Amino acid sequence: NELVPLAKEYNRVLIADTMELSLKKNLKGDLSWYEKVLRELVINAIKYSPEGSTIRIGLSENTSLSIPCWDLFILNDPLPLSIRDSSRDNLIGIPYDYSEQVFDLFFTIENHPRELPCEEWSEGTGLYVCRQLLDKMGAAIQARNGVYYKAGDSVPFVRVTITIPSLA
Repeated sequence: NELVPLAKEYNRVLIADTMELSLKKNLKGDLSWYEKVLRELVINAIKYSPEGSTIRIGLSENTSLSIPCWDLFILNDPLPLSIRDSSRDNLIGIPYDYSEQVFDLFFTIENHPRELPCEEWSEGTGLYVCRQLLDKMGAAIQARNGVYYKAGDSVPFVRVTITIPSLA
């Protein structure tokens, strides 16, 4: 309930895709910590997405693993970054080379990381704290870039996925 007005305050639209509340009771770990992690990750999506863009969150069953799990995802449009690749072109989203490192302590892809006053864990440590909390609960986190191709147009996106073990 807090995330939709927060996104609106920063001129973003937050859409929750099929998040069945009845599934919450089946998630392994402390729900209050999952809520804190989700909040921090949505704030990061707000910080690194263009004004007026849409951020999607959703929960889906993960059937690719040998144990029952759920994937909680956050999907947003990327903000062009101030760093450049080896061809001197501006990078968009999380640089591919850094998709795992972005969750390491004090690692940032910007010279001056953005901060929002609503962040609980700021100064570049938020993603690290999220990763550590999730590890303690047996969950995993992954970030990656992607590109949608619609009618010949390529549209980049960033997706952060938290894989949460199920009690059932």
